[in-house]
Amino acid sequence: MQYNPNKEELKPLIEALEKKRRTYFNFRQTAKNLYWLPSGLFILCVLISLVYETPLLLCFMFCVCLALFIKFKKVDTYEEDYSKVYKETFVKPFAQVFYPKVTYLPGKFSTSNNMQVSLLYESLGSEQWLSCEDGFRGKTEEGLDFTMMEVSYRVEVDGKMVTKQEFFVSIELPKKGYRPVVVAPGSMMKYMLERYNEKEINEEPIVEQTGFEAYFEDRYAVYSQQKEDARALLTTPFLALIQKLGKQWTEGIRFSFVDDVLHIALPPQQDFFEGDLEQVVLTNTVGEELFKELSTYLSTVEELSVSLHEIKLPSKERIPLPKDLDLPNRNWDDSAYDHFIGDEL
Repeated sequence: MQYNPNKEELKPLIEALEKKRRTYFNFRQTAKNLYWLPSGLFILCVLISLVYETPLLLCFMFCVCLALFIKFKKVDTYEEDYSKVYKETFVKPFAQVFYPKVTYLPGKFSTSNNMQVSLLYESLGSEQWLSCEDGFRGKTEEGLDFTMMEVSYRVEVDGKMVTKQEFFVSIELPKKGYRPVVVAPGSMMKYMLERYNEKEINEEPIVEQTGFEAYFEDRYAVYSQQKEDARALLTTPFLALIQKLGKQWTEGIRFSFVDDVLHIALPPQQDFFEGDLEQVVLTNTVGEELFKELSTYLSTVEELSVSLHEIKLPSKERIPLPKDLDLPNRNWDDSAYDHFIGDEL
């Protein structure tokens, strides 16, 4: 699909967004005038110190704190408010113009049922901050239901807490009847998955000798209770796409097949779907840039959907697992997640 800037539905959207942008921009410029307050106060303290003994360091620290208060409580709030307006009044209807089968759910929420089921975030405890935003829901061209959202969470790296972002996609499988299969780089999920009796399969090659096995086996570990399920799901077309995505997204991809749904976590290259208060909407390629962001992720969803039609059903009869082994741990601390999307995502 190509971007068409002349669609009649776009003009009123762009004009309305530019009007709102100017309003928030002017409010922010007015708020920036408050920076003169700490500057003038410090100059006054310096002048007073010429006559009286004055603790200039204390005055300076107070002025810096006042300037930071103005920045975060006055100036930056207009950027945040504009970003919310940008998503609700521009991105949401824009997505419907080009992708009528897709619904965009702006705003932030804590987590979704798909994330809990996937096992991909099971290692995050209630003490680790986790949130989602920019949710999408719809059907692929192949007719498969999918959801997609941006996930942020904090993890410890080399003794420091850092924030990581991922795009989390869930797509229903066209065929049903699989036991859980999880694939992740190296041994990063080994301990957590073995708690659910999901053992790493390494006795013999899982991937067919089709040219992808070296790339795949050097980077990923496969966890499942049945080799047959892993072989049925990890088909040549699907692994070819994983190899392509691995090069495109640069960092490690992890994915799982749980409850007959593919769940995949992709590390994004940038923070998408954010409004820029400095960017004049009418004279810049805001629509084209947004279309590129949407098409980047939705085309990935479509590619995954197509590859899933090549998976095979395991030949052996499906024997239900014990309940405590068949499902991931649902015992997440609800107090850490104030809102589960449930039926929405």
